Amino acid sequence: MKKGKRPAHQNVFAFKHNKNSKLTKKIAEEPVDVLCVRCIAKMVWRKKFRKYKQRTVPGRCNLCQQKEIIKAYRTICDKCANDKGVCAKCTKNPICSDPEEIMRIEKNTREATNDANGDSSGEEEKVEENKKE
Repeated sequence: MKKGKRPAHQNVFAFKHNKNSKLTKKIAEEPVDVLCVRCIAKMVWRKKFRKYKQRTVPGRCNLCQQKEIIKAYRTICDKCANDKGVCAKCTKNPICSDPEEIMRIEKNTREATNDANGDSSGEEEKVEENKKE
């Protein structure tokens, strides 16, 4: 059984959002903490492709029933997540608390999405530097 037609147009270049936007800067500053490895990768992907939407009103925690959730895509508050030692988003996996590991995951996710999209941003920067000289 066929799933459908193939895409009409292939993407020529990877998505790049406006780096000077106030919203982009605010989203980039949002911390990626109290999450598991898998959820960190998801958040990095959302931020990279501008799919990350900030929470406008505080959410209710599924464990303590308090309106404590101020970060987007979380189901339990940071306090409960730290007490239980589980991810604040999926509530299944243990928290990845090592900052070096978080940086490594973010770097690997960015590289993987660049490879999948055929984005060669490193090569473009080298070409631009050579043109300037």
